[in-house]
Amino acid sequence: AGGIASAFYVGSVITNFFSGWVIDLFGAKKILAITSLGTGIATLLIPFASGYWMIFMLRVLAGLLAGPIFTAVTKCNYGYFSDRFRAGALGFMSAGASVGMALSSIFFTPMIASQGYKIAFIWAGAVTLIVGVIVWLVLKDQGSMLPLKNMEEVSEEDKKNSIEHILPQTIKG
Repeated sequence: AGGIASAFYVGSVITNFFSGWVIDLFGAKKILAITSLGTGIATLLIPFASGYWMIFMLRVLAGLLAGPIFTAVTKCNYGYFSDRFRAGALGFMSAGASVGMALSSIFFTPMIASQGYKIAFIWAGAVTLIVGVIVWLVLKDQGSMLPLKNMEEVSEEDKKNSIEHILPQTIKG
């Protein structure tokens, strides 16, 4: 069980290294929806896997797909909230992972004990898919959430704070 739980984080750490560039390229909404939908599908496949290594690989895949979530949520924070409210909003949004872990422990531990792990993965996958659909239907890419190719739609302040503007100044000293 420890190896299967850790497999998720192996995948997640890998995609955390480059998820920011992917989000900048395609936009926060699209990547957040894809990560939720992909993680949900990988999780739903676990009950149908045969053997430890297949489950292990599906958990790595779920982690790979979930890796960009925090970065995408952070980018959404910049798109939706002003400087004045950004820290409070990010704190609230960041609490979601901890609340999710607490709720999953409360509900899934007895479920696994009474019905087995397969039903728990089905529920977890289904909920994750629902979140992905809600993100796709409700979230609106706006401001700094937009892909970089749409930078002309971003405010002058966002352009001024973008890496393309900061990096040359940093190099020049």
